[in-house]
Amino acid sequence: MFLIYCKTCVDLKIEEPEICNELMKAFGSEIYFALKGTPLLPLDICEAWIVSGCGYPDSILNKPWPLTIPGNKPPVKPWPIPAPGKPTMRVLHLTDIHVDRKYSVGSEANCAHGAIETYNFCCRAQNSSSSTPIKMPAGKYGTPARCDIPFIMFEETMKWISTHEPNIDYIIVTGDFESHDIWANQQDTTRVNLINITDTIYQYFPNIPVFQTTGNHEGVPMDAFAPHTIAEYDTRGPQWLYKIFNQTWTKWLPASASETIMYRGSYSFRPFSGLKFISLNTIYCSHWNFYSYMTVADSDMTLDWLTKELYDSEQKGEKVHIISHIPSGSSYCIKAFSDNYYQLVNRFENTIAAQFFGHTHVDEFYVSFMKKL
Repeated sequence: MFLIYCKTCVDLKIEEPEICNELMKAFGSEIYFALKGTPLLPLDICEAWIVSGCGYPDSILNKPWPLTIPGNKPPVKPWPIPAPGKPTMRVLHLTDIHVDRKYSVGSEANCAHGAIETYNFCCRAQNSSSSTPIKMPAGKYGTPARCDIPFIMFEETMKWISTHEPNIDYIIVTGDFESHDIWANQQDTTRVNLINITDTIYQYFPNIPVFQTTGNHEGVPMDAFAPHTIAEYDTRGPQWLYKIFNQTWTKWLPASASETIMYRGSYSFRPFSGLKFISLNTIYCSHWNFYSYMTVADSDMTLDWLTKELYDSEQKGEKVHIISHIPSGSSYCIKAFSDNYYQLVNRFENTIAAQFFGHTHVDEFYVSFMKKL
């Protein structure tokens, strides 16, 4: 099976042969385990993976599962406009830091040569040749090319912000600390990186609350967040990662947050009167999370938990800010999950005041709307 996957990767020119080999070593076991236990048809999986679809709109992955949403949607209230002179808050949003510990100053930054170039990235010594002149040398503080950033770039950025923006009220971090060499991810190196980057943020902002959510690159392999329902959860589950989150995220969180962090990598808390923060693990919706194809349902009851949190805030008259990584509606997110998430956004329109995501590497806004029939 491993040889079939590897040959397919090479034949389709997804990447260079040596990277195909490493990708299959990293993902082969997960893919085989998931496909062996999935109830899905080949067309279902094709529909999830091919952006334009495989002509199979009836795929179960396109149909939201039954989600119990209590109460009826109240009349939509006009959005309040703060009076002039009302106090404001300054918030720092960090996302998709992607530190490359193997970044090499002076190496080739313009090394892309794969047919698809999805994972191939540069600014590393092994991507430079002594016999070929360097066309674009990697800079000390990073290079706008197919490269992740060196640690010095991240640290200097934190230093500059802490010096020039002293009045930040809180910081949100929406995931993805790891570099893009997804074939090389290991639990030990991920653990060190997560702790190191979080400690660096705390070092430069020691008295400013920091609230985090998980990215897909934190998984080992990438996006591997198995739910409790799979047969081999003890060996395949992300509990090793949730322990790191519980260690690094909880400095500014109440003790009660640990339970849901350790179970589903999500949490809620109230940083201010009348406002609830919900950190939502949306890696359960990733089409790269092959374990999702084994359940085709609400992994670890994540959206059910979100529903209860939103309803609780609605009953209390609170506003909610959601921080997460993968935006619903993204082609990276399985449509069934996106549709159910949208139902919640629509139902709790008066309660959800803001949503903050990462993942896309683009500074952008998106609008959820109800299509009139």
